Amino acid sequence: MSDKGRARKGRKTQIAGQFSWRLIEMQESPAYRVLSQSGHRVLDRLEIEIGRHGGNDNGKLPTTFDQFEGYGIHRHAIAPAVREVVALGFVEITQEGRAGNAEWRRPNFFRLTYRHTEKAEPTDDWRK
Repeated sequence: MSDKGRARKGRKTQIAGQFSWRLIEMQESPAYRVLSQSGHRVLDRLEIEIGRHGGNDNGKLPTTFDQFEGYGIHRHAIAPAVREVVALGFVEITQEGRAGNAEWRRPNFFRLTYRHTEKAEPTDDWRK
């Protein structure tokens, strides 16, 4: 039997790039299983954003409609998908954005409830 693909004793496995994690318990939860494809993409895009912030700034993650659209969510599906992940307890909007022109436009700021913040542990609202 070959040892290919198995971690050998004493050998540390390494991940070559940034990664994000999700609890298996969360992935098996009813709330996670009913998420739409757009809802999953919202979570993925927010995890990318937290990665770009070095794993910090959860609760202060600015993400625009253009960023969601660039990730593959149809523009008219973004707001319903954000409402969905908020209603199911995966995300909290910490600061409402607003549409507008130039300097009046502001993105929403998000917090992933299953990740820690600078001041608090995860609330895991998806369990409720």
